[in-house]
Amino acid sequence: NYILKEGVPVPFLVDLGVMTKEGRVVSQRYDKFRQVNRFLEFIEDVLPNLPKDRCIRILDFGCGKSYLTFAVYYYLHDLMGREVNITGLDLKDDVIRHCNELAVKYGYQDLKFLTGDVAEYECDGAVDLMITLHACDTATDYALYRAVTWGAGVILSVPCCQHEINAQIRSEELYPLMKYGIIKERFSALLTDSLRAEILTAMGYDTQILEFIDMEHTPKNLLIRAIRTEKKDSSSEEKRREDLKEGSKEDSKEDPKADSKENPKEDPKEDSKKDSREEPKDELRKEPEEKLEEKLEEKLQPILAAFQIEPTLYRLFSQEIKNK
Repeated sequence: NYILKEGVPVPFLVDLGVMTKEGRVVSQRYDKFRQVNRFLEFIEDVLPNLPKDRCIRILDFGCGKSYLTFAVYYYLHDLMGREVNITGLDLKDDVIRHCNELAVKYGYQDLKFLTGDVAEYECDGAVDLMITLHACDTATDYALYRAVTWGAGVILSVPCCQHEINAQIRSEELYPLMKYGIIKERFSALLTDSLRAEILTAMGYDTQILEFIDMEHTPKNLLIRAIRTEKKDSSSEEKRREDLKEGSKEDSKEDPKADSKENPKEDPKEDSKKDSREEPKDELRKEPEEKLEEKLEEKLQPILAAFQIEPTLYRLFSQEIKNK
């Protein structure tokens, strides 16, 4: 049930060597074909959170050969009939030149590619969706920081090569874990992405960490999905935990048989999609907006101190707080 069907030629997949002219997927590139389709499923899920009455503005940082950039444009513009404007950014001149040539070839007037560094790129206008796939190490942090400061409605980020914390992390208590290089590396990567998700949550996003694609296809398989809520809400996670506790208490008082009859089980996949699209509830506790960034420092400092680390994304927002 792929969005891009095998047997139906897709021009950019043909030119990028994933498909033949007849639409057959090249066997050596099947992993890339699955990856592209999986990413489009994430785009499909967040579509209700993107503008319906105007052009959708998308930035793709570290676009590389732009398999996913072309796929997103093709899906939204050609298949869904939506007006879309996409900019891809990468450091490699030759890759950007080739991508622009392909965009012209397909007549994609609102798809352009630029050579540049995400840390220095300046955006003109609103951003609806920010994509970053395998932006190496702290490039992901700069992309996330830019996305938040520009008020991006949706962020889809697949991090890569989390070297920064791996080089910084120190902990006598966790020495048995830290002395094994591969364990330290994987723990550092998970800690990095967890902190990124916490920071995005504090900055007003409903944030989840999801499996991008099976480990057999790529070890870089975690995707951070963040959807901006109406207001920043640093306490939403605590509220959810309290709701879960209260719910379990109420459940224990009710007749489980009656509950199962009145509330039949729903498909968990549908629940996941539904939850990601719901607007924030009015009953969620809201704090004054000027205090929320301070909450970030208060919340994360114990973790950062325990491991003797200072992640780039945290540092960027801390500097912003001090400047205010």
